[in-house]
Amino acid sequence: MECAICLNKINNDPLQVKEMMFGTGKFYTYFKCKQCGCVQIEKPEKSIENLYPRNYYSFNTYNISGIIKKIKRLIVRNSVASALGYKSFFNFLFSVQTRDGGAHALKGKAHLNSKILDVGCGDGSLIDGLSW
Repeated sequence: MECAICLNKINNDPLQVKEMMFGTGKFYTYFKCKQCGCVQIEKPEKSIENLYPRNYYSFNTYNISGIIKKIKRLIVRNSVASALGYKSFFNFLFSVQTRDGGAHALKGKAHLNSKILDVGCGDGSLIDGLSW
């Protein structure tokens, strides 16, 4: 097991993890690198279809383009900023509960200039909303 971060191969601790979210019960081997501490999967799946059911929400993307896409992005970004506690000219538009993609959980922990890694980012709307 070689660490993808620091390339260490010595004494990395394997861990067997059973998939529980979708009920497949499949086991995956993860390991923690002894050198840098990164936890990672030993052999990532080659096809995303092996990981998620066909009706998984992230697969239900809608083909939108042009001005509608820009408006949607503006709404997501401002609702994320609002959830993080930032004020803007558009805050009055987002005083109603809007979907912030979970950004409210980052309030007080993240700022608009924070560096964030979103692992398992679903449809990407939260990470897109956090990119300014």
